[in-house]
Amino acid sequence: MEIFRKKLQPAEVKRHCVCVPKEKWSLFPKVGETVVIQDPNAGSIYEVIIGSQYRLAMGSWYGQHPEVQPGDEIIFEKVNGNMRVDLIRAKKPQPVVSLPGLIGKEIGGRKVVDIKHIPGKGTVLVVEETKEIPVDEMIDQLSLAK
Repeated sequence: MEIFRKKLQPAEVKRHCVCVPKEKWSLFPKVGETVVIQDPNAGSIYEVIIGSQYRLAMGSWYGQHPEVQPGDEIIFEKVNGNMRVDLIRAKKPQPVVSLPGLIGKEIGGRKVVDIKHIPGKGTVLVVEETKEIPVDEMIDQLSLAK
């Protein structure tokens, strides 16, 4: 049974805690007591102290999950009488790019001259690489081509 879920706030991540919503306090022991929480993904068990205002001091859990970022979602549930915790990583927003807006832009020293859809490869940028060539060399090459 799910007890609660919430998006982690920057202060919670910084302080390695999770604030229990007030309406869920009755589902936890009293302030100052401990609760045993299982992390089935990491295979770990944590004794967590219930701090003031029902802040769960979860330093050990955060230590096992250094990738946790604000905006990730944490879920507490009771399974067979045991408290469990799970984490759902927030999806990072993908940048929005206007492909037609790339035409004429310079990317890595190359100018985008066209955008094409090639079957089997998808959409590709056609770029033109510019390099400096002395005029004398070009005249010599044109002379040789005659």
